[in-house]
Amino acid sequence: MAKQMSSYKKNNSKQVCNKNCMQKRRQAEQAQNALEQFFNHTLNPWQISDNSQWLEPNIEVSENAKSIQVSAELPGMAPQDIQVDVSQDGYLTISGEKHHQTEETDEQTGAYFSERSYGMIQRTVPLPTDLNYDKTSANFENGVLCINIPKTEAAARKVKRVAVQGK
Repeated sequence: MAKQMSSYKKNNSKQVCNKNCMQKRRQAEQAQNALEQFFNHTLNPWQISDNSQWLEPNIEVSENAKSIQVSAELPGMAPQDIQVDVSQDGYLTISGEKHHQTEETDEQTGAYFSERSYGMIQRTVPLPTDLNYDKTSANFENGVLCINIPKTEAAARKVKRVAVQGK
């Protein structure tokens, strides 16, 4: 009976060790996958929104006394693939379709490489309502879309510069 107990404890401890090892291996694989996803996402100029299938380009919004400027990164796109809509209720929407295809063949080694990416893009930016939407202009150069929306005369006069004095 003592031999059977000793044999049972040995086998049982091996099973516990195997379970612990497998659990640690799974945790290491999950950590590696999380790191790969993080770095792949941060190095990718396109972001995929969690709640939709649209690709969201990175944007920059700035303002000066006369206008609002919006810049969007749209690498690999052509001007005819981009649509810009400005609504009177204060929304700017950039949309379009991204096409990209690369193929490389090396005759000497027989290697073949193909990379494709495509998808619909859309990004909506809320804007102040006191802008002159009729005079909006857009320029696309080197994969960057620049949109300029001038402020109305009334909006430009709303800002008053206040002198700051020290003691």
